[in-house]
Amino acid sequence: MSSQESVTMVETAGFHAVYEKANGFDDFRKPAITVLREEDAELAQAEFLSDLQLGLNSKSKHLSSLYFYDDLGSQLFSRITELDEYYPTNCEADILESSSNEIVRDLVDGAIKEGKQINLIELGAGDGRKTCVLLEALLANDVKFKFFPVDISREAVEMLLHRVHRRFGDRVRVHGVVADNLQGLSWIRENYAAGSNVALFLGSSIGNFPTEAARSFLAGVQKSLNRGDKLLIGFDLLKVCLNPIRLTFIALTSGRLRPSNSVFRIPK
Repeated sequence: MSSQESVTMVETAGFHAVYEKANGFDDFRKPAITVLREEDAELAQAEFLSDLQLGLNSKSKHLSSLYFYDDLGSQLFSRITELDEYYPTNCEADILESSSNEIVRDLVDGAIKEGKQINLIELGAGDGRKTCVLLEALLANDVKFKFFPVDISREAVEMLLHRVHRRFGDRVRVHGVVADNLQGLSWIRENYAAGSNVALFLGSSIGNFPTEAARSFLAGVQKSLNRGDKLLIGFDLLKVCLNPIRLTFIALTSGRLRPSNSVFRIPK
């Protein structure tokens, strides 16, 4: 892994974003993106093969979902969440829309009383559609905040910054972080220590983890937050079986397994 070393501009249809070095960046007049996890291809392949061997040799076979969330994987997952079968998306969106003001007050009241600004950090941000509901509520309640979407996919971060800019313009200060969740969370805490952190982990994403991995991840989140920080996490309490045939068909025909295939040089 290596950090982004150069500063470049991303400019599309009136939208400007700055790629910054991996250090604090406090000029929020333009959306910014910091790349913390810029993988070396050979190192990424070695890590994948090691994790694959470990997962296949385990009693309970597994492979980290991180390997599927490259740019293509992020696009595909966004499509899957729009399916009728994928009920968590609409269910969670309904909860956020109906209770956004109450949720925001619960998350930020303590920090506001202490005179702190809010660092709103979305882990595994994806396209951020549901988070925009909370951004609207924060603005409506005159909360001073900065928005930090964290995602392993650079393309997902860029698309989210476009979405936020189109919807909110300069009203929302946003700094995207390309990194895995814990790495991004730790970096924000270290570089923006003056703010009170509110982390979001939505979409029942925790359900993608095996039990021990979920415990380990949540312990890592706790270590990466300060005392008094908040975490809003979505859980699927129904666990209704989705239509595996349709989801698998879309996954295979859309190249969902391409990250694995590329490692083994399987033809596309």
